[in-house]
Amino acid sequence: MNNIEDILQVICIGLAVVTFLLNTGRGLKAIEVCKECLIFLNNEVPKKEYKYFNLVNIAIYRALFRAYCLVTDYTNATKYGWKLLHIYRECGETTNEGIITLTLANICEQQFKYAEARELYKCETKIVRIIGNRNELFSEIFMCYKVCDMRSY
Repeated sequence: MNNIEDILQVICIGLAVVTFLLNTGRGLKAIEVCKECLIFLNNEVPKKEYKYFNLVNIAIYRALFRAYCLVTDYTNATKYGWKLLHIYRECGETTNEGIITLTLANICEQQFKYAEARELYKCETKIVRIIGNRNELFSEIFMCYKVCDMRSY
């Protein structure tokens, strides 16, 4: 396959299959398909196709993050969450960066990594200030986490 459109179409079909697998509780199979899509993307799509590369890359890493959370493999979920966070920062997607930061903080807290969770919550506070009132729903979700889930460190 030399045509980038064909390659991206195949990856999108793979992501549709991943979504089905995740929605039916088959996280391990979804992880396998995601990894195949990621290998295919990295080998076949030149990074100079920056717009398409990042969009598909985000979709794959988001699915991997969700799949590892589904199978409660928090070590790999954290690994792919950090990669996704880095991509969001590069793209300037502050709202999604905030959501992933909050989720990573919650995972760290569940693993009793309170110092790391606290640092992530601090980063989250900065993001909420940057976002401000632009996204009231996000601010409400953040405050709910802070009130309901925050423990003293």
